[in-house]
Amino acid sequence: KLSLLNVPHSFLAYLGISQGYVHVHEVVKNNDNYREISCFMDEVIKTIERNEKNVNIDYEGYAHTVLERFANEALKDTLVRIASDGVSKFKAQGRPILMRGLSQGYKMEYFAKYLRLWGQFEPLVLRGIIEELSVSFPEFTETLV
Repeated sequence: KLSLLNVPHSFLAYLGISQGYVHVHEVVKNNDNYREISCFMDEVIKTIERNEKNVNIDYEGYAHTVLERFANEALKDTLVRIASDGVSKFKAQGRPILMRGLSQGYKMEYFAKYLRLWGQFEPLVLRGIIEELSVSFPEFTETLV
């Protein structure tokens, strides 16, 4: 479930920053952004390994709940705060999701957008990710430049 909270949180932070937003709820209240964040979360859900411990979890329902929480204006959470710890979130949660998805043959198009947006915020980080993935997944890394 953390993957459906933290990684999409980063995605919406970079998406919102690229559009000039300041707060999380502002990004989510834009219908186009809401749709993109939902699609990103769907991409994350596809990569979740099912086992006897999580087979009954309603990931789609949880994703909807997370989006409702992100839309809560009372939280006043800032995008810059969320974006500031992108490296630790990516290493702990984002990278495993991406690697699982690519290994399973998914295009990970919304994840590529997440990395491109992050790259606008932190260009050196994106360069390192491209170098790391270019040997195993050259088609995917081509979508990042």
